[in-house]
Amino acid sequence: MNRTLLDTDILSDFLRGQNGNVLRRAQAYLSEHSRLTLSAVTVFEVVRGRHQAQQIDRATQFLAWAQNAEVLAFDDKSARLGGELAGALLRTGATVGVADVLIAATAIANNLTLASANPAHYQRLVPFGLSIVHPSPRLDGGQFSSVGKGAQDGEKECFKSRYSHPPTILRNAWKGQRVSPDAERSRGPNFVAPRP
Repeated sequence: MNRTLLDTDILSDFLRGQNGNVLRRAQAYLSEHSRLTLSAVTVFEVVRGRHQAQQIDRATQFLAWAQNAEVLAFDDKSARLGGELAGALLRTGATVGVADVLIAATAIANNLTLASANPAHYQRLVPFGLSIVHPSPRLDGGQFSSVGKGAQDGEKECFKSRYSHPPTILRNAWKGQRVSPDAERSRGPNFVAPRP
Protein backbone atom coordinates (compact mmCIF):
# COMPACT_ATOMS: atom_id res chain seq x y z
CA MET A 1 0.00 0.00 0.00
CA ASN A 2 1.41 3.39 -1.02
CA ARG A 3 2.07 6.03 1.62
CA THR A 4 -1.03 8.19 1.74
CA LEU A 5 -1.82 11.68 2.99
CA LEU A 6 -5.25 11.94 4.61
CA ASP A 7 -7.52 14.77 3.60
CA THR A 8 -9.40 16.42 6.45
CA ASP A 9 -12.68 14.69 5.55
CA ILE A 10 -11.13 11.20 5.69
CA LEU A 11 -9.40 12.02 8.97
CA SER A 12 -12.71 13.22 10.41
CA ASP A 13 -14.40 9.96 9.30
CA PHE A 14 -11.60 7.98 10.91
CA LEU A 15 -11.76 9.91 14.19
CA ARG A 16 -15.55 9.59 14.38
CA GLY A 17 -15.28 5.84 13.78
CA GLN A 18 -18.55 5.73 11.84
CA ASN A 19 -17.35 4.92 8.31
CA GLY A 20 -16.51 1.22 8.08
CA ASN A 21 -14.72 1.61 4.75
CA VAL A 22 -12.40 4.27 6.14
CA LEU A 23 -11.79 2.32 9.36
CA ARG A 24 -10.90 -0.90 7.49
CA ARG A 25 -8.57 0.93 5.11
CA ALA A 26 -6.94 2.86 7.97
CA GLN A 27 -6.33 -0.36 9.93
CA ALA A 28 -4.72 -1.97 6.87
CA TYR A 29 -2.61 1.15 6.35
CA LEU A 30 -1.57 1.27 10.02
CA SER A 31 -0.52 -2.39 9.96
CA GLU A 32 1.88 -1.57 7.12
CA HIS A 33 3.01 1.98 7.97
CA SER A 34 2.42 2.16 11.77
CA ARG A 35 0.99 5.72 11.73
CA LEU A 36 -1.28 7.93 9.68
CA THR A 37 0.07 10.82 7.62
CA LEU A 38 -1.55 14.27 7.84
CA SER A 39 -0.65 17.70 6.61
CA ALA A 40 -0.20 20.67 8.90
CA VAL A 41 -3.09 22.22 6.96
CA THR A 42 -5.39 19.40 8.10
CA VAL A 43 -4.30 19.97 11.70
CA PHE A 44 -5.16 23.65 11.21
CA GLU A 45 -8.61 22.81 9.78
CA VAL A 46 -9.49 20.44 12.63
CA VAL A 47 -8.28 22.80 15.38
CA ARG A 48 -10.02 25.77 13.75
CA GLY A 49 -13.28 23.82 13.57
CA ARG A 50 -13.10 22.77 17.20
CA HIS A 51 -12.33 26.30 18.37
CA GLN A 52 -15.08 27.74 16.19
CA ALA A 53 -17.51 25.31 17.84
CA GLN A 54 -16.07 26.27 21.24
CA GLN A 55 -14.91 22.67 21.78
CA ILE A 56 -11.49 23.53 23.20
CA ASP A 57 -11.24 20.22 25.06
CA ARG A 58 -11.80 18.31 21.81
CA ALA A 59 -9.15 20.44 20.07
CA THR A 60 -6.73 19.55 22.87
CA GLN A 61 -7.62 15.84 22.58
CA PHE A 62 -7.06 15.95 18.82
CA LEU A 63 -3.67 17.63 19.22
CA ALA A 64 -2.64 14.96 21.73
CA TRP A 65 -3.76 12.25 19.27
CA ALA A 66 -1.91 13.97 16.40
CA GLN A 67 1.38 13.59 18.30
CA ASN A 68 1.29 9.93 17.21
CA ALA A 69 0.64 10.75 13.56
CA GLU A 70 3.13 11.88 10.95
CA VAL A 71 2.29 15.55 10.41
CA LEU A 72 3.93 16.99 7.31
CA ALA A 73 4.89 20.64 7.49
CA PHE A 74 3.79 23.07 4.83
CA ASP A 75 7.34 23.86 3.72
CA ASP A 76 8.93 26.00 0.99
CA LYS A 77 8.57 23.29 -1.66
CA SER A 78 4.87 22.82 -0.88
CA ALA A 79 4.32 26.59 -0.78
CA ARG A 80 5.92 27.15 -4.18
CA LEU A 81 4.03 24.24 -5.70
CA GLY A 82 0.75 25.37 -4.12
CA GLY A 83 1.22 28.87 -5.53
CA GLU A 84 1.90 27.47 -8.99
CA LEU A 85 -1.14 25.17 -8.82
CA ALA A 86 -3.49 27.92 -7.63
CA GLY A 87 -2.15 30.36 -10.23
CA ALA A 88 -2.52 27.87 -13.06
CA LEU A 89 -6.08 27.04 -12.05
CA LEU A 90 -7.07 30.68 -11.67
CA ARG A 91 -5.72 31.45 -15.15
CA THR A 92 -8.11 28.87 -16.61
CA GLY A 93 -11.07 30.11 -14.57
CA ALA A 94 -11.13 26.98 -12.39
CA THR A 95 -10.90 27.38 -8.66
CA VAL A 96 -10.13 25.13 -5.73
CA GLY A 97 -10.35 26.06 -2.07
CA VAL A 98 -7.10 27.38 -0.59
CA ALA A 99 -6.84 24.60 2.00
CA ASP A 100 -7.43 22.00 -0.73
CA VAL A 101 -4.62 23.43 -2.86
CA LEU A 102 -2.26 23.45 0.14
CA ILE A 103 -3.10 19.85 1.04
CA ALA A 104 -2.71 18.73 -2.60
CA ALA A 105 0.62 20.57 -2.90
CA THR A 106 1.85 18.81 0.26
CA ALA A 107 0.86 15.43 -1.21
CA ILE A 108 2.55 16.13 -4.56
CA ALA A 109 5.69 17.61 -2.96
CA ASN A 110 6.08 14.52 -0.79
CA ASN A 111 5.15 12.06 -3.57
CA LEU A 112 2.13 10.79 -1.64
CA THR A 113 -1.31 9.66 -2.71
CA LEU A 114 -4.12 11.78 -1.28
CA ALA A 115 -7.08 9.99 0.37
CA SER A 116 -10.21 12.14 0.11
CA ALA A 117 -13.91 11.43 0.39
CA ASN A 118 -14.57 14.35 -1.94
CA PRO A 119 -12.35 14.02 -5.02
CA ALA A 120 -14.30 16.78 -6.78
CA HIS A 121 -12.21 19.22 -4.72
CA TYR A 122 -9.02 17.76 -6.15
CA GLN A 123 -9.82 16.35 -9.59
CA ARG A 124 -8.53 19.46 -11.39
CA LEU A 125 -5.11 18.85 -9.83
CA VAL A 126 -4.66 15.32 -11.21
CA PRO A 127 -2.95 16.63 -14.40
CA PHE A 128 -0.33 18.24 -12.15
CA GLY A 129 0.70 14.94 -10.62
CA LEU A 130 -1.82 14.43 -7.83
CA SER A 131 -2.91 10.86 -7.18
CA ILE A 132 -6.23 10.48 -5.35
CA VAL A 133 -7.92 7.54 -3.64
CA HIS A 134 -11.33 7.60 -2.03
CA PRO A 135 -13.86 5.17 -0.53
CA SER A 136 -16.42 4.13 -3.09
CA PRO A 137 -18.79 1.49 -1.74
CA ARG A 138 -21.22 1.94 -4.63
CA LEU A 139 -18.62 1.02 -7.23
CA ASP A 140 -16.33 -1.55 -5.71
CA GLY A 141 -17.80 -3.14 -2.64
CA GLY A 142 -16.39 -0.71 -0.11
CA GLN A 143 -12.77 -0.63 -1.16
CA PHE A 144 -10.88 2.50 -2.06
CA SER A 145 -10.72 3.43 -5.71
CA SER A 146 -7.96 5.35 -7.40
CA VAL A 147 -8.44 8.41 -9.52
CA GLY A 148 -5.70 9.97 -11.55
CA LYS A 149 -2.02 9.19 -11.68
CA GLY A 150 -0.92 6.13 -9.78
CA ALA A 151 -4.13 4.12 -10.09
CA GLN A 152 -3.18 0.51 -9.49
CA ASP A 153 -4.22 -2.42 -11.68
CA GLY A 154 -7.73 -3.58 -11.01
CA GLU A 155 -8.80 -0.37 -9.33
CA LYS A 156 -11.57 1.60 -10.95
CA GLU A 157 -11.31 5.16 -12.07
CA CYS A 158 -14.59 6.24 -10.61
CA PHE A 159 -14.70 9.99 -10.83
CA LYS A 160 -14.70 12.21 -13.86
CA SER A 161 -15.54 15.83 -14.18
CA ARG A 162 -15.45 18.52 -16.79
CA TYR A 163 -12.06 19.44 -15.32
CA SER A 164 -10.51 16.02 -15.90
CA HIS A 165 -8.55 17.24 -18.90
CA PRO A 166 -7.50 20.89 -18.76
CA PRO A 167 -6.61 22.65 -21.98
CA THR A 168 -3.52 21.30 -23.70
CA ILE A 169 -1.78 24.63 -23.30
CA LEU A 170 -2.16 24.35 -19.52
CA ARG A 171 -0.65 20.86 -19.48
CA ASN A 172 2.17 21.99 -21.76
CA ALA A 173 2.83 25.08 -19.64
CA TRP A 174 3.05 22.95 -16.52
CA LYS A 175 5.60 20.71 -18.25
CA GLY A 176 7.66 23.79 -19.06
CA GLN A 177 7.27 23.60 -22.84
CA ARG A 178 8.03 26.83 -24.66
CA VAL A 179 5.44 28.60 -26.79
CA SER A 180 6.35 31.28 -29.32
CA PRO A 181 5.14 34.88 -28.69
CA ASP A 182 2.83 34.64 -31.74
CA ALA A 183 1.27 31.46 -30.40
CA GLU A 184 1.00 33.09 -26.98
CA ARG A 185 -1.01 36.03 -28.38
CA SER A 186 -3.27 33.68 -30.33
CA ARG A 187 -4.24 31.73 -27.22
CA GLY A 188 -6.41 34.49 -25.80
CA PRO A 189 -7.18 35.43 -22.20
CA ASN A 190 -6.98 31.86 -20.84
CA PHE A 191 -3.43 31.35 -22.02
CA VAL A 192 -1.12 29.94 -19.39
CA ALA A 193 2.46 31.08 -19.78
CA PRO A 194 5.19 28.45 -19.58
CA ARG A 195 7.20 28.21 -16.41
CA PRO A 196 10.75 29.54 -16.69
